[in-house]
Amino acid sequence: MSQGIGSLPLLRRFFGTSRTKLDTMTNQLKNELSPYLLQHQHNPVHWQPWNSETLELARTTGKPIFLSSGYSTCHWCHVMERESFENQSIADIMNEKFINIKLDREERPNIDGMYMYVVQAITGGGGWPMSVWMTPDLHPFYAGTYFPPEDRYYGRPGFRAILLTIAEHWEENQSRCIESGIKIVETLKKSANLSVGTTLPTESIQKCRNQLGRSYEPSFGGFSEQPKFPQPVNLQFLIHYSRKDRESFNMVDRTLTMMRKGGIFDHLGQGFSRYSTDKKWHVPHFEKMLYDQGQIVSAYLNAYLVSKNQKFASIAHEVLEYVSRDMSIEGGGFYSAEDADSLPTKTSTEKKEGAFYVWEKSEIHSILGNLKLSNGKGLDDLVCARFGVKENGNVDPFQDPHDELKMKNVFFLDKGTDVLATEFDIPETEVVSELEKAREKLFDWRNINRPRPHLDNKFIASWNGLITTAYAQAGFIFSNESYIERAQKSIAFIEENFYFNGDLLRTCYSNNNGQIVNLARPIPGCVEDFANVITALLEIFQATTKVHYLKLALQVSRFIRRNSNKL
Repeated sequence: MSQGIGSLPLLRRFFGTSRTKLDTMTNQLKNELSPYLLQHQHNPVHWQPWNSETLELARTTGKPIFLSSGYSTCHWCHVMERESFENQSIADIMNEKFINIKLDREERPNIDGMYMYVVQAITGGGGWPMSVWMTPDLHPFYAGTYFPPEDRYYGRPGFRAILLTIAEHWEENQSRCIESGIKIVETLKKSANLSVGTTLPTESIQKCRNQLGRSYEPSFGGFSEQPKFPQPVNLQFLIHYSRKDRESFNMVDRTLTMMRKGGIFDHLGQGFSRYSTDKKWHVPHFEKMLYDQGQIVSAYLNAYLVSKNQKFASIAHEVLEYVSRDMSIEGGGFYSAEDADSLPTKTSTEKKEGAFYVWEKSEIHSILGNLKLSNGKGLDDLVCARFGVKENGNVDPFQDPHDELKMKNVFFLDKGTDVLATEFDIPETEVVSELEKAREKLFDWRNINRPRPHLDNKFIASWNGLITTAYAQAGFIFSNESYIERAQKSIAFIEENFYFNGDLLRTCYSNNNGQIVNLARPIPGCVEDFANVITALLEIFQATTKVHYLKLALQVSRFIRRNSNKL
């Protein structure tokens, strides 16, 4: 999340005051298939999907559009929904003054990306939920991300006050809003109008390497202080560059090693969360995204190929184990994501961030307390020492603005098995075997006693392509037939469900009966869908030498040429 532009006093100076009559629109999201849109179908806000009918409604009513974009597993999207979109008095303002559009950024990355450029240009940052106010002609004039409901929270201007101020200004000085929106669009068009060459200049490659070197954080790896994202594309670039610069691979090694040690990795069930809120990779926002798993696996695989260090291969196997177990369907497709928030217990009524993943020390003692090491010491003590568990929790309050992680522990690798062997006076082989026994026991207990986070059961061509690439690469590198078969099964799923009237679609969905379905007006594929599906096909061709996959890659490339003016 990031702050919207300006302060409220500045907004009031820029905007004016007045009111209009309440509209009687109904929430149309009930007809959608996107899990994110369906999460908002019962909001008192009269949400509309992004379509030609909604845009025409804005033009005929003359109301400004409020665009809210996010995704179903986003923690701060849930927060803003609870605080503002479920608030009747705030919803009344939205319904009276605006045409309110809810967008699933995973369904429509082209639309989301276009307006995210606006948010970044105006605020200097970005993130979700994305909040954009625009004219009926789609020219944005104000933007931000998460806003608290009232002015008093987190030093940010309140959403209610922003709505009222924007509405007043639209009614009293509409021409200024329109003029501002046109100028923003013109400025962005100029910045996007870059010359394109056929080759990448050598100096550009060197500049990229130098920039990554400057942004690299050496203590824990990664390319910022905080928050920290895995950014596997940066890692892949440095791996390739490391052929002429050993220091580039050292940055990759440090980053991939510290990521696996941190709480961004699920030490019981494998898989990586989307990002860490701190520099140590310790406290994540807990959503797990399919596209992260695919790209991260590919980065670990390439690091293994360069270094032959078995730790990178082991981590790649761990992540693929998670994806195979928790994000796959029998028919071959891969789900999109798992949520950050979930119910702490089966009797809970309110979801909390990380509830499925975090632990109180007393819970570990309760589950493992009767298990002993060979010298009589407790297995629970060994686990707490390994994962940095503390009596009062190990989460910095600064990383927990809503106190959802108070007294909780996010597992991270605090001590190595060699250190633990000395501290507990047992062989290191026993440390390893006992920790694995404890992991299995805690993993089983977690799955039995805690409700799983929401699963976004949408299938995205691009992301299925990324994870299929990872399976094909792993199968080829390790001569693992099960990985290759899984990749082939995925491509069969893509052929069956993403090809439509000689074109490639962006999404399909799983209904309540487990059937694969799609919208009456399916969403066409974006550039990334074509690119990542083609990459997956080429990787499977390399792994199997079956010409069928090469022919499919050529067929999808023809889709691109046919749709080049739309992408």
